[in-house]
Order: sequence, then structure tokens, then C-alpha cells
Amino acid sequence: MRRSITISEPNGTKKTDSPQRGRPREFEAPEALRKAMLTFWEKGYHATSLDDLTTSTGVQKSSLYAAFGDKESIFQACLERYFELVGSGELSSLKNGSSPKECLTSFFAEVIRATTPSNGPRGCMIVCVLSELASKEGPLRMRLLEIIRGNDRAIASRLREIGFPGDCEEAGMLASTLIMGYAVRARSGESRSKLIKSIPAAVEMVLSVGS
Repeated sequence: MRRSITISEPNGTKKTDSPQRGRPREFEAPEALRKAMLTFWEKGYHATSLDDLTTSTGVQKSSLYAAFGDKESIFQACLERYFELVGSGELSSLKNGSSPKECLTSFFAEVIRATTPSNGPRGCMIVCVLSELASKEGPLRMRLLEIIRGNDRAIASRLREIGFPGDCEEAGMLASTLIMGYAVRARSGESRSKLIKSIPAAVEMVLSVGS
């Protein structure tokens, strides 16, 4: 079920005789988070202000606070929304194919597709923000690292499942690191076609781990 948040009308709203006056408006939390997510993805964590978020979502600042908390809490909620909309699809692509080579080829192709959209932010929201927070201790940085390490484990688990003969943990970490490189290059404007051409070499690099 989609979560619905009730918002009271703003203070100072001009009174009229309309029967609509005073009726609460609602917004869908998943859609508001999607719009906030795109803002963080485009601008980065530090450059995104609460004014930016209210503009992109169309939700008042007080209502954002009431629904999600402060800026850091909003971002953490956006991380989960990002995984639902983007990250889960990337990891699901590992299921395509019955051999390590086929699975990794599918995975890298999906990552490149997701990080080079025809419209909207390029790259990976997690990678973009992690680069800002890498030197700062705190729960937000730790959450980002948890997501990346979760990717390592998911890739390793799939490789183990289909009988990869090498070190699955090392291969998973390498594949996860390579997709971060793809995200950075995509963010910098590298073309999708050029990135796709590198997939065979990336796959061979991962397959060589422990061989």
C-alpha cells in the first residue's frame, strides 16, 4: 500500500467562501521521496538545501520535517527509495544467465544503462554522495558503506550459487568496485556505448580472481 501523508493548509492562506477551504491536502510519500532523491542525485548532499527539496517535491518544509525528519533523515529515506527504484534492478540482473560470465555481463550492462539515462541525473546517487562524505565520520557515511558492502555480498552470493571456482568474496568486491568506476565515468559524461565496449574486459578481470 502506498503511504499517504496529510498536510494541513499553510498558515496565512487567504480565506474564501469556497467549500474547499480548510480541507487537508495529501501527498504520496513514495513520489515525494522519488523527487527528493532526484534532487540529491543531481546536486549532491551538501549542495541540496531544504528549499531545493520543497521546490522539487512541492511539499512544504514543515510537512517534510513532519513526515521524514531533518535533511539527513530525508536523505536516508531517499537512499531506500533509490534502492527500490534503481539498485534492486541492478542486483536482480545478476539472475540473468546461468554462468558467471553471463551473470556479470548482464550486471555490468544494467549498471551502465541505469547510470546513463537519456534524461535525468547520470551516475549513481550513492557514489556521488559517498565521495562528499568519505572523510567524515557519522551514521550517513556508515549507511552508504553498508549499502556498498551489501552489493559486495550480493554479487559474491550469486557467484557462489552458480559455481564460480575462484574467491567469491574478492570477486564480489572487485565487481562492486568496477561499477563505482562506471558510475563516476557516467557522471563525467562518458557515453553509454563506450562504457558498454569495456564490459568484456571488466568481466574477464573479475573472472580471473583466484584463478
